Amino acid sequence: MSHREKTALTTGAAVLALGLGTGLQPATAAGALALIVAASTILVRAGLRAFEQQTGPSPER
Repeated sequence: MSHREKTALTTGAAVLALGLGTGLQPATAAGALALIVAASTILVRAGLRAFEQQTGPSPER
């Protein structure tokens, strides 16, 4: 996991916790959305890495 991905997850979790703690619905929604996007990105990249290891690099490279 890259530093950028870790930062995105941490920021999303912090905003979500801030929104839940203060009762601010927009902050809660923004934090939840940030966590969903970051987690999806991490899962897609992991899947692509696993697929590339199975199939090898593409011939265009």
